[in-house]
Amino acid sequence: MIEIQLPPSFAALCNTCETICEKECCGIGAFNFSPFNIIYHLTKWEARIRDSDVEALRTELSDLARDLRNSDQRAEKVVLAELNAILTNEQMLALISEINSALAEGCAIYAGQESRIDERYRNFLRIIEVPK
Repeated sequence: MIEIQLPPSFAALCNTCETICEKECCGIGAFNFSPFNIIYHLTKWEARIRDSDVEALRTELSDLARDLRNSDQRAEKVVLAELNAILTNEQMLALISEINSALAEGCAIYAGQESRIDERYRNFLRIIEVPK
């Protein structure tokens, strides 16, 4: 077995997507990598999705997939302690592909609504602004 430490951006995304149950109970079944959870994750610290955050996540996923494909131990199992999961290389690659697809969908959904979201947020800030 090969234990993989998830890269920082991917690990942070996984923490956000642990929504269905707890990994200690349900393992990988506790995670929901929907486009909406990904949007939530990417907008948690800012009022918008930053291209740098998306690129960091895409790079980490791509590098991890490349490393798995080039691994000499393809028949081995992959241990992901952060997800409480043991997967085959093929299952891990499928997970990475699923997250990449959800990331693309989330960014597309958000891009179509970004101006409305920004306007609503600016209006909210005007309402709560303390008069001087």
